[in-house]
Amino acid sequence: MGPHVKWPQKMQAPDSFRNPNRWCDFHHDHSHKTEDCVATKARGQ
Repeated sequence: MGPHVKWPQKMQAPDSFRNPNRWCDFHHDHSHKTEDCVATKARGQ
């Protein structure tokens, strides 16, 4: 068996911060855009 994949937790942003025009592919959430995601920048993606 290969290594296990651990999916990131969903963002815990309140609904007032969620914008339907924003989408993060990493978090699968509407709180920010993928290109603005701190988590992906920290991972070097």
